[in-house]
Amino acid sequence: MILEKGANYLMLIILFKRLLQKQVSEGTSIEYWYARDLLQILGYDRWENFTNIIGKAKTSCQVADAKIDNHFRDVTKMVYSIRSFIPNSYSSWA
Repeated sequence: MILEKGANYLMLIILFKRLLQKQVSEGTSIEYWYARDLLQILGYDRWENFTNIIGKAKTSCQVADAKIDNHFRDVTKMVYSIRSFIPNSYSSWA
């Protein structure tokens, strides 16, 4: 049992270090993370599954009388795919 608790503690430390590596502050005192950066660290393979968890977390804030906007911001971050860089018949290389 002690070994199991030690292993869990070690995994928690590793997870925390990975979270800190993805932390963004952009020169301000406000620290935040992008959900897509946390997706794989927290063990999710699909964005659709992770958005369900974000929704539950927002509900928990609401139940605790915490302002959701203080903890979650809806932002858009451009995600590029290989198709973005392949020209089609409507575009050409400049």
